[in-house]
Amino acid sequence: VCRGSLWGNCFWGLWNAAAAGFCMKKNCSCCLKKIRKESLEGMDMEKYIPLLKDLMAIRSVSADPAMNNRVTETLYTFFKENSTLHCTVEEFQGRKILYASTIPGKNPDLMLNAHLDVVPAEEETWKIRVEEDWVYGRGSVDCKGNAVAIVKALCEMEEGVSAGAFFTVD
Repeated sequence: VCRGSLWGNCFWGLWNAAAAGFCMKKNCSCCLKKIRKESLEGMDMEKYIPLLKDLMAIRSVSADPAMNNRVTETLYTFFKENSTLHCTVEEFQGRKILYASTIPGKNPDLMLNAHLDVVPAEEETWKIRVEEDWVYGRGSVDCKGNAVAIVKALCEMEEGVSAGAFFTVD
């Protein structure tokens, strides 16, 4: 985990490193820019790269409720087409919030969260590119890459595990 980042030693830094295969170099800032395409041996992220690219392609800047709702709907569609998870979309102040869980209801033993919106950025950062084993672009790590790691975890949970996640926007 990048110990130089503000959140490198926290739970999310550890979750990112374990679930998504982020860079493990000490004192680097690359975790702010990229997520590994194929993480650890035996943890195949390849199936989820198209989802990551789809989410990154949506310019869900925090100030744009329409784009925020579009990114939420994109993730909801992925869950409906690729999983048997219990999913609901609710609206709060004009913004859609997605909840997905291995069990009915909203009280699982483990609850995760990721946001799907991003802050405004220079045009160059919106270009999605894959170089070697890395996916670069706006949202790849903060926080769409994290969301995709959670999607993978939920979709591939063993039967009987009680887990869920909220996917929110500002």
